[in-house]
Amino acid sequence: MTLLGKCSFEKGASISPHKDEEDIITALFHLGKPTSGGATIYYSGVDKKDPGKLIHTVPFEHGRLQIGFYNETVHAAGNWEGIRGGINLNLKRNVLNFFRNKDLKKYYKQYENAGFPKGSFVAF
Repeated sequence: MTLLGKCSFEKGASISPHKDEEDIITALFHLGKPTSGGATIYYSGVDKKDPGKLIHTVPFEHGRLQIGFYNETVHAAGNWEGIRGGINLNLKRNVLNFFRNKDLKKYYKQYENAGFPKGSFVAF
C-alpha cells in the first residue's frame, strides 16, 4: 500500500506521465476535494519519455476506485488545486515471485496436510 501525496495529501500539484513497472495489478482509491483538476490521464505511448497521445481522461472524484494494469499503461494525474491524495494498493512483481518460490510450497503443503487447522500453526 502506498499513500500518494506529500504527507498523504497535496494542496496543488500534478503527477507526470509514467508506468509503474514493478506492479502486476493496481487498485487506486482516490481521496480529497480538489477545487479544480486532478483527473487521471491515460496515454497511448510506451514509456514516460514517449507518453504518446492522450487517449482517455477520468475526472477526479472522492471515493473513486480505479483498477488496472498500470505497469502496461502510461498514466498521469493532471494539475489540480486543493486537497487530493490516494491510497494505492498493488501487487508488486517481486512479492509475487517470492511466493512462487518452490521452497515455500513445502510449508504450505504441511499446512494443507494438517487439514488447514485454525489458530496457530508452525511448519518446519
